Amino acid sequence: MRLVLLTTALLIGPLANAAWVVDPSAQIRASYEDNIGLDDPEQEGYTSTASIQARLANVTETSSVSMVGNLLYRVYAGVDDVPGRIEPDDKDEQNLALIAQRSFERTFVGVRTAMRRDLLMRRSVFIPGDDTGEFPEEGGVQDAEDLADEAGFTDVNATREQIRRSLVAIDPFIGYQLTERTNLRVGYQHIIMRYDSTGEGFGLQDSDSRAVYTNLTHSLSERDRVNLNLRVSEFEPDAGQDTDTDEVTIGWNRNVSERFRFGIAAGMRRVESAFNDDDGFVVRANAQYRTQLGALSANYSRTATPTAFGDVAETDRFGVSYSRELSDLINFRISATGFKTSRDSGTSGNDREFVTIEPSLRWRLTEELRAGFSYTYRYADRESDMDSHTGNIFSVSLIWQPQSQL
Repeated sequence: MRLVLLTTALLIGPLANAAWVVDPSAQIRASYEDNIGLDDPEQEGYTSTASIQARLANVTETSSVSMVGNLLYRVYAGVDDVPGRIEPDDKDEQNLALIAQRSFERTFVGVRTAMRRDLLMRRSVFIPGDDTGEFPEEGGVQDAEDLADEAGFTDVNATREQIRRSLVAIDPFIGYQLTERTNLRVGYQHIIMRYDSTGEGFGLQDSDSRAVYTNLTHSLSERDRVNLNLRVSEFEPDAGQDTDTDEVTIGWNRNVSERFRFGIAAGMRRVESAFNDDDGFVVRANAQYRTQLGALSANYSRTATPTAFGDVAETDRFGVSYSRELSDLINFRISATGFKTSRDSGTSGNDREFVTIEPSLRWRLTEELRAGFSYTYRYADRESDMDSHTGNIFSVSLIWQPQSQL
């Protein structure tokens, strides 16, 4: 940790006298939910959410730093008094992510960090200590914004208590330009997952994940880039089974035009523990298409992560979003996300599926102020439950967002 802090200080130091760009934003949202826990019997109620976010960036000829942080607080009110259901407590969440990089003649060094502190829902399913350990491939403000999410939380086993969890992810790396078209990057990653004492009663275990990885990238042309990725990782839960994972993937990224680009990576992985060896394949794919007034993006992935029980959780995840400016004042967006997780332990009750669909409108009231309206449909099918469950959320929001300087 001290080495990472020292490295970060050395990277940020040269930027002390340079100009920083700050993008702040804030939002308040009021929602009605007809099935807060996606459970049966249904429990409806109202939520109020306030959040603030700030993005910072500083870029020079040899150094770059991007950071993003946000705070969120959610209040539940008017929740039905349903037998067998406890009224949800208020929730808070904090996220912070940073990417810093400095370039020399043929070498570059950097560090990526992410921190998250949040509360689990009372009715949740999760794999103890599960984390994907994935970071975006390239630097930039958007990557920093995604870091905490990419570090990953996946949820098996129903909980009915509120549990605090914290994650810290640290990823120092070094790269070298082998030729004008070929770059090599080597890095080390450490992910620390912690739960409060309540989690012990639900089989949740604190865990540490460590990984060494290398990435070889070669530009075939201005539009095409291929890469080879190798990753060796170790997952150590406090009282569970240690697990080793080896993964190799080959990827291809292509900028078809100024408007359309895509990327795909595929390969093999092997997960080993004292009681289980499992081989399989991994896939990651994404595509983006932009027009003058809108944008369409899609992504899909199949990944496998070890659990504290020594088995493997395999997850298929997808996302699709489309946005379009209907007029100078109105923006429309619709998104759909979902995932299916199954475990190879052979124990029933571990598989689950979740789908979320959300259309929304934003109306520009002033240059910096917008009103938002959204509807969210949620679907959950847990093998541990007798039936699948659905829920609907209707929301209105007020967003303050000055024009971006980044």
